[in-house]
Amino acid sequence: PLAGWIFSRQPEFPDLRLGLLSSIFLLAHAYGFNNYKDNRIQQSAWWHRWPLILLCGVILFQRILPQISAGIFLLISTIYSGRFKLKGLPGCGLALNGLGFALLTLMAVASPSIQNVWLFLMVTLWVSATQLVHEEAHIQQDTQSGHVTTVAILGSKKSRLAALVLLILAASCAFLLNLVFGVALVLYTLIFAF
Repeated sequence: PLAGWIFSRQPEFPDLRLGLLSSIFLLAHAYGFNNYKDNRIQQSAWWHRWPLILLCGVILFQRILPQISAGIFLLISTIYSGRFKLKGLPGCGLALNGLGFALLTLMAVASPSIQNVWLFLMVTLWVSATQLVHEEAHIQQDTQSGHVTTVAILGSKKSRLAALVLLILAASCAFLLNLVFGVALVLYTLIFAF
């Protein structure tokens, strides 16, 4: 939310505070719901819903773009981990992760600018690349769970190449956004590649 707020046309401090709080509650719900659906926790079905209750108290005071972004984020986190477990389908988990985290950049934005578009694209591409790395690290666990991830389809070598391409595209967006972001992301990409 901070980066989105910085590049907003009219950044106001209350938007930042509300955006940060909303993002915390959205992420707490998404991770809790994912753990609950993966049966990694043995608690009641209600414990992961408290962030939603808190989110309702905060989101009422936000502008329309963060409200829409929060709704889409909740939809994505529900279909990602819910009954259909789209996280286990090749490409779906990758796209849903990228889009979901990119939506958080809009949680403190009152008036979007063209920089917010580049930031959204950069975060989507960057998170998608890191999701490929995550999938590769958890390939055995995902296979045992019955998930057929993007890495399982592409294989290790092609997945690393795809992650590198995504990082290069993210760095390109970062240069269009801001020179400092661009240089930082290029350095990250070079470290990742070697």
